[in-house]
Amino acid sequence: MKKEELEAVLETKKVPKQMYSLEGLRDGECYCVVKDGDSWKVAYMERGRTSNVATGLTEGEAYDTIYNEFREMYGWP
Repeated sequence: MKKEELEAVLETKKVPKQMYSLEGLRDGECYCVVKDGDSWKVAYMERGRTSNVATGLTEGEAYDTIYNEFREMYGWP
């Protein structure tokens, strides 16, 4: 999935923007897509602490991972 595609899906499905960052780490409870050297990772920020959800990804895989996290959370088909 491309960044623009994910942004469109999340907006259509009304996922609050404070629940994710596609531009790197940020404060608050949110999923973040982060460039990590030559690869990408998905991290979850909570109370100032970072937990890696997935590492060693391509950019597209990172966006797919964020989508799948929300799909499971919201029960999307």
